[in-house]
Amino acid sequence: MKIQDFQLTPSYSIYHDGMQYCCQIHFDDQSDSEPEELFADSEEELARKVSECWKKYFKKQMEFHRL
Repeated sequence: MKIQDFQLTPSYSIYHDGMQYCCQIHFDDQSDSEPEELFADSEEELARKVSECWKKYFKKQMEFHRL
């Protein structure tokens, strides 16, 4: 079974503000959705949070396209 194709065009802003690592991910620049904001004390923690955010977004897209 093929699930409908969809294109991902996220934009990222990753930086260190002097205290924390920060990342804003905007998964869909063409909609009015707000970017996800993530904060972490280490690069590894930020990478884990970005990965979890991708999983959540991907799961949401899969559920949407199953309908």
